Amino acid sequence: MRFISVLLILGGLALAFVPAIYRTDHAGDAVAQLRLFDRAGGGWRDGWRNGDVPLTADGGPYRIRLEGALLPGTANLPPQLPVYIELTGAGAVVFSGEFAFATREEGQSSGANAPHLAVSLPQFDVLEDGRYALSARLLTDNDINLATLDARIVGSAPAAGFDTLPAGLGMFGFGTLLYLIAARRRKKTGEPKHRWGRG
Repeated sequence: MRFISVLLILGGLALAFVPAIYRTDHAGDAVAQLRLFDRAGGGWRDGWRNGDVPLTADGGPYRIRLEGALLPGTANLPPQLPVYIELTGAGAVVFSGEFAFATREEGQSSGANAPHLAVSLPQFDVLEDGRYALSARLLTDNDINLATLDARIVGSAPAAGFDTLPAGLGMFGFGTLLYLIAARRRKKTGEPKHRWGRG
């Protein structure tokens, strides 16, 4: 019973959150990929550049996914790094805000782990067809050994959605209940039996 309960707990967590993560990180139609920072093109201070992308009013909702590659050997990064994003076009700021990069470990063929930065931003729409400028800045004065920063823009991006959350949490709760019942039964089985009277 304990094995089944553990499977239900893990399956419930996966059902509750994995579909939403997949939608924000992978779903949508590729529109453009822009390089917003390249250390080889100017170093930590001057390697930043604005990206230019054509967007249409009927191609949305859009989503921007940022991915940063770090120099080999980078370590001791904070768990989150703030980044400021701004998209301008048609004479106005279309999308802007401060977001937090998550630091992730990604295995390489060499066996070493290469940390990288990743964040998927909220959906947005544009009201006019045209070319839009995208800029990004890390909100830190310290050189974190960033090598490159790319922005992937996708159209027809679905909302994260948590439609599987209730079912996943229900499975998680049922698995937890089974686990507690199994643990209690095991505890009772291991208790010595009381012997009455004189030995």
